[in-house]
Amino acid sequence: MISMSDEALCQLAKAWPKLQALKISSCVIINGSTQVPTFHGLINLLWCCPALTSLALVIDTTESKGIDPKCPGSGRCNKRLQFLALGNSRITAPVNVALIISGLFPYLKEVDLACWRTPPMDTTAQRKSDMSRWATVNTLLHGFSVARERRVESWSDCLSIGCS
Repeated sequence: MISMSDEALCQLAKAWPKLQALKISSCVIINGSTQVPTFHGLINLLWCCPALTSLALVIDTTESKGIDPKCPGSGRCNKRLQFLALGNSRITAPVNVALIISGLFPYLKEVDLACWRTPPMDTTAQRKSDMSRWATVNTLLHGFSVARERRVESWSDCLSIGCS
């Protein structure tokens, strides 16, 4: 079992600023003493490690107090990340989670959900409800991606025909 706070994740990130891939965990059994990073720790990680292209860790997505879903990284984002696996991260609000992830990783197409199909996660009591919430996140991420592409295409069309 891996227990890691936002502060510990930040210290790890500061030690490896050129990190491109990081896999910490895909399944964490959460009990009273287990700590997992929150979106705050994830934001600090991307600030300290801007070259990340692959990331796998469990976070607590229910703790997002103080994070603006319209601009979750305060203007900073990672456009390089191609793979994100959040394992059995707790989730209660898929729309807010998708908005935050999309703001932090604007070119990410989906969150990898493979861990939910393998032991021990394939037999847990919360599997069905959590899988459904994460599937909603992926549907929203795909929709945001399409909207972003349309916006770029529309702007390109405007430039070529001289819209005012």
